[in-house]
Amino acid sequence: MTLPYIRRTYNVPAFRGQTVRWDGKLGRILSARGPHLHVQLDPGPKVILHPTDGVEYLGRELEPMAVPRQSELQVGQPVEAKVPSHLADVYDLPPEAFGLPRGTRRRAVPGSSHVERTHNYLRRYGTVTQREAAFHYGDWRLADSVYRLRRTVGVLKETVEVPTRYGHVARIARYSLELQGGAH
Repeated sequence: MTLPYIRRTYNVPAFRGQTVRWDGKLGRILSARGPHLHVQLDPGPKVILHPTDGVEYLGRELEPMAVPRQSELQVGQPVEAKVPSHLADVYDLPPEAFGLPRGTRRRAVPGSSHVERTHNYLRRYGTVTQREAAFHYGDWRLADSVYRLRRTVGVLKETVEVPTRYGHVARIARYSLELQGGAH
């Protein structure tokens, strides 16, 4: 069972990358398995939740989205949840979310591969790290996406030092798009 199944069955706006609140903690939906959501709490562990078990779906401004309760649902009821506009150019969403007719090929949807999502993210936010790629659009292999993206556009790599939770220093890669003329 997938996120579209969960959206149809439970009538909730469950999308990959969607911000949710559960037990007073914020998190993002990573994926679905069976009738359950896999959510990464921030800060905190990854948890497995039922879509209607105290999960509050939040929009861009972290305001609760209108979600009917389990007792209000009817079998076969269509999903009326709107896609938050800030997700449209980064996340992998169904064609209907973009106003395209049902059955449109997935390649017509912006960001239908990790390479395209990485490119969209870099154009929108300027830089990306592995943690941001995994947390914001589910790309756990950012280096591979950047390698493939470099076939079409210039991507710069900057090594930066960041503190770890243990007080040590770690070096990570931060990628950005190369500006025209080779300037950064």
